[in-house]
Amino acid sequence: MTLTKLNGILAGNNVENYCSFEYPWFHALIRHVRSKESSYLVVPRAFGEFSELSFWLEDELPAVSDLGRLLVVDYQEGDIREAIVDKLVEGFSSSNLTDSAAWFEDLLTAYREENPPNIPPRVFLIRIENASNWTWLERLLASQQRVGVSAAICIVITNSPPPGASHVVRYSPPHLFANLERLPDPDRDTVFWNSILNSFIVVWESAGIPDVAIRLNEELCLTLGVWSDASYGRRRDETLRKYAQALLNGLASDEIARLKAWASPAANIRLEEQTDLINPLDVQLWHLGALQFQDGIFDITPIAARYLLSVHNDLPKDERLALERRRLNNAALARWISGWAATIEENLRLVVLTFGDGEFYKFLQAAPSLGRNYNSRYDELQNNYKNRELGPDQPCIVMAEASDMIQFVTSQQRFKKWQQDLDAWRRARNKVIHERSVDPQVIKCISRMVNLMRKDGFV
Repeated sequence: MTLTKLNGILAGNNVENYCSFEYPWFHALIRHVRSKESSYLVVPRAFGEFSELSFWLEDELPAVSDLGRLLVVDYQEGDIREAIVDKLVEGFSSSNLTDSAAWFEDLLTAYREENPPNIPPRVFLIRIENASNWTWLERLLASQQRVGVSAAICIVITNSPPPGASHVVRYSPPHLFANLERLPDPDRDTVFWNSILNSFIVVWESAGIPDVAIRLNEELCLTLGVWSDASYGRRRDETLRKYAQALLNGLASDEIARLKAWASPAANIRLEEQTDLINPLDVQLWHLGALQFQDGIFDITPIAARYLLSVHNDLPKDERLALERRRLNNAALARWISGWAATIEENLRLVVLTFGDGEFYKFLQAAPSLGRNYNSRYDELQNNYKNRELGPDQPCIVMAEASDMIQFVTSQQRFKKWQQDLDAWRRARNKVIHERSVDPQVIKCISRMVNLMRKDGFV
């Protein structure tokens, strides 16, 4: 299974008008190419064949790198060297290919004589399964730095980079982004919400491994399809977290038998040990698909964590709770929903400002403080640590918290009707931020407040 199919899953969930996805490793490659630096894209063996990955890069990378089309080269022992040499200097004798510094200098000198300085370097996309013992490219790149000639930029797709290789980029799961201002009402567009929740679950649980993502997508589409029909209303109060957990636990035990192979060697790894980038066991488990690499560390994949917790009851309680919070709760989905909830707080500030900061100041001066030793809520806000760091003479709208704005807005005759919905939104926001809850009821509370503000022209 390939990246093309994974992209097809995400794009095929009918969310492209509202959200997009991107790969951190792809943007890292772009930065290296624009800086005229060669790099290694290291892909786990669980990813499968990466021939179509190179085809995808061949189409996508030139459009954003401004360096022309990629020259794709497959590794076949000495042939790859001859192909690179021929692309750099046509007709240059490669019969005496060596690793000597003098030979590389002759090649680069010939390249400099044939190409003016303003000619961009050739960009090679090299596919090689195991580059750990391949030093020829490293010598070529070192010679370019020594001679001062930028003739070739190489992107090497491999499972194993050479020891000490510079600019190593590891494959990692995609990130999803959404236009928070355009989200439809969950009650009116269940197809969209089923699709976007499907995308978040597939990306999070599979850690971006295409074959696992495809299996999950098939199962979720079947079950979410049932969720979107007439039974949706009866199941509306069921939490998505429990619903997805039940589905994925069944999937792990019944259909993905090799999860046991992923989980067994990971059972003795403590969470704090998974930050060691050179730990051979971490790398091995990453290749098997039991660990994912993201933000500079290895961590167990959510679907492997589910299996571990189901078969190992001897994990310490603290470690079990940490694992459940960090890997079973869909943090990416929770962050996205919390960002959606935060847009309401910003729009609430706009509502307050329609009455003027002076009116809000009078309200805070008259309001009692929540704690002791303060004459008013205004004095309390001025002296909390966040506002002290901002400095004196801050506007009330900057210092105020959500609860202050809710009390002020609902004290106005026009917005008394918002009281219950704003309180429900505040509880939902706290739940998703502090508990990473993705309960559909949380989504409904946020959505209802967005719709009320949109109706009154504040969104």
